[in-house]
Amino acid sequence: MCKWKENDGVITFSVTTDGESFKGWVVRLERGGFRVGDRCRQLFLSTDIQPTNGVTTQISVLKGTSFDDDDRTTSVILAKAKKKNLVIPSIEVACLIREMFSDDELKEMGLWFMVVMHESVDVSDCPSKLAVDRSGSGRWIEACDISPSRSFGDRSGFAFAAS
Repeated sequence: MCKWKENDGVITFSVTTDGESFKGWVVRLERGGFRVGDRCRQLFLSTDIQPTNGVTTQISVLKGTSFDDDDRTTSVILAKAKKKNLVIPSIEVACLIREMFSDDELKEMGLWFMVVMHESVDVSDCPSKLAVDRSGSGRWIEACDISPSRSFGDRSGFAFAAS
């Protein structure tokens, strides 16, 4: 059974929080064979964000291929999401997404990289968002630098919450 659906360049699925702390996510993900990037680990171990339990969020992922090459920037992505009535998800959905999908499933979606468009968090004095990544040497969750003019590739996806 497929965990996700795609319609007109938008991938949808839902995730439900389970109360895991961010420190607990580091252990849980690494035990599951995932790689936690250094900046992501720093964010998880220093955050005072309180986890939730039993909160289900409908996720909508805008595929990078639905944007022109010059328009695949943070500011344009956020504007398109707003027009589609999508909202900023909680940061913890990034962990749930990484755990939910294998790299093969991300490949089936046509994605190398999925940025969860939660509120930016400063990591090493740089605004960052968490991203799920299947490139290179393993199944990653990492903190990626984000700025209004940051440009992304066409195999990227951008996860929002449905309003």
